[in-house]
Amino acid sequence: MENLGEFIGNHPLLFAAAAVTLALIFWTEFGRLTRKYRDLAPNELVQLINRDKAVVVDVREDSETRKGTIVGAKRLPASVFRQRMEDLDKFRDHMIVVCCQSGTRSPQLCEMLVKAGFPSVAQIKGGMAAWESAGLPLKGK
Repeated sequence: MENLGEFIGNHPLLFAAAAVTLALIFWTEFGRLTRKYRDLAPNELVQLINRDKAVVVDVREDSETRKGTIVGAKRLPASVFRQRMEDLDKFRDHMIVVCCQSGTRSPQLCEMLVKAGFPSVAQIKGGMAAWESAGLPLKGK
């Protein structure tokens, strides 16, 4: 610890990079802990679907759905999500689970649903790629 000042003086760029990395990790984890939607593993989603407590919203574009979709999923492509979000109003008493291809688009759409007042929102952690990796069934395959 007594050599920390000397180390920082000799390696300012290395120290700055470490400090930025640490700050980004804290920022990401803080955001994850304070967000208003959940991450669900594919097997958790199956349990919710079987209990009739979740509605899956597949936000992938038409070109991405060639391999199939989750049975019972509602299609609402991300490109028209904002304009057609009111189509989901009839499902407000269920958990809305947003599913994209890899889990990169769904957080933004989950935030939109939360801001629109949906009380229970989640995303599939890893998206359809995780669903398929788990060997779970697809409709239209």
